[in-house]
Amino acid sequence: MLQPSLPQEDTPEEQRQRSEQIARQREDYQYSETSGILLIKELPHSETFSFKYLLERDKGLVSLIANTLANRVDNTFDPFDTLEDYQEMFPLLPKPSVLETFRDDAVFARQRIAGANPMVIERVVGTLPSNFPVTDAIFQKIMFTRKTLAEAIAEGRIFITNYKGLEGLTPGSYEQGTKTIAAPLVLYCWKPIGYGDYRGNLLPIAIQLNQEPDPQINPIYTPIDGMHWCMAKSLLRWQMATIMRLSAI
Repeated sequence: MLQPSLPQEDTPEEQRQRSEQIARQREDYQYSETSGILLIKELPHSETFSFKYLLERDKGLVSLIANTLANRVDNTFDPFDTLEDYQEMFPLLPKPSVLETFRDDAVFARQRIAGANPMVIERVVGTLPSNFPVTDAIFQKIMFTRKTLAEAIAEGRIFITNYKGLEGLTPGSYEQGTKTIAAPLVLYCWKPIGYGDYRGNLLPIAIQLNQEPDPQINPIYTPIDGMHWCMAKSLLRWQMATIMRLSAI
């Protein structure tokens, strides 16, 4: 294996070795294209999965099949009527840890980074969008601070997810009525813990479910709004699933 170096500093012999290495790589990695996706025709044997990995994968597959067979038929085809029904989908497998923590605000914020659509979240620069009128009073009350929102923005601690792309979509329907599609805006604040800014939590501050602000029909929800806050977070999670389905089409 050649050591990294600048091409202009290579000796003639090193240049020859590099050319041979590139030629070997071009022979090992032959590409093809399928629907705009670049693929390798055949993966070199040295990069295929190990026997240990295949064994662990098959072990997990056996556990999944056993759990499915142990599951109740009604849970398999209609599993999400209640939270208890979701728990019953894991008679043999360990229940997901998020089952006990999904209501936590820190978990909700972390899912915007580590969950679906992590590229949507952005740091706020300058001011908030004019159609998302979160006030200093809201920010200070939720974050227990005397700082203004502008000061927190200047410090680089305010983030936003804006799902404007969902605005105007026509919702479908089901037996009980019409489905709901929102185009929410969500505001977050990075709260440092301990010394420095590199350790802490990202916390949600406010959720507005649609793009046009209105105190009556489209209010801003915050963590002090109890069940309304929980429902707003649940609807936003549902919108994440909508985006994933649209991305798959």
